[in-house]
Amino acid sequence: MKQLVLCVGYLFLMWNLSCQCSPPINAQKIEHDIAGRTVEVTGLKAEKPNTWTFGKVSETTIILEGSNCRLSEATIVIDIETSASAGITITMASGRLQLSYERVENEWILREVENVSFKIDEVIIGSPPQAEEKRF
Repeated sequence: MKQLVLCVGYLFLMWNLSCQCSPPINAQKIEHDIAGRTVEVTGLKAEKPNTWTFGKVSETTIILEGSNCRLSEATIVIDIETSASAGITITMASGRLQLSYERVENEWILREVENVSFKIDEVIIGSPPQAEEKRF
C-alpha cells in the first residue's frame, strides 16, 4: 500500500511538471523556444514600456502553471525568473507569460509569447573590472 501511494504521488508530481500535450511541452522545451523572443515589459521607474529579449544562455527558472491542449494548438501559462547581463549591468525580471503553440506534424512550434505580468524587478550596476598593475 505504501509503495502504491508513493507511485501515485510520483506520477502526480510528474503530471504537474509538464503539460498534458502529446508530445509534452516541458520547461526545457519552453526555455529553448523562448530564446531570442521579445516581449514588452514595464521597467522599475520607466513610464513607457520597454522590451525584453530572452537570452540563450541566461539563468532562467520556469514553472508550468497551467496548460490547455487541443489537437493542433496549445496554450501554456508559465511563471518565469530570468536575468540578462550587458557589460557591467545585470537585469533581473520575473512574472507570468502565456505561450501559444501550434502543432505541426508531430512537433509543437511556439507562435506567440504574451506578457501577463512579466516585469523588470531589479537592475544591478557593478563596477568595471580593474586592470592589474604591471610591475617591472
